[in-house]
Amino acid sequence: KKILSKKTVSLIREMKGFRNILVHKYGEIDDKIAFENIKSGLKDFEIIVMEIEGFLDRHKNKKKA
Repeated sequence: KKILSKKTVSLIREMKGFRNILVHKYGEIDDKIAFENIKSGLKDFEIIVMEIEGFLDRHKNKKKA
């Protein structure tokens, strides 16, 4: 339904991949690197939320028209 851009979908896939590494190889990863990756990736959630909110706003406006 084109809710998210291709760039954001790709970002979510990368996040999913990192999550899988955290879950399945937890004892093998460097905690400092994982922490920095998580910390720097927090802004990615803002991008996702903004896109969803934008979609909802556009959809809401179409129903009112």
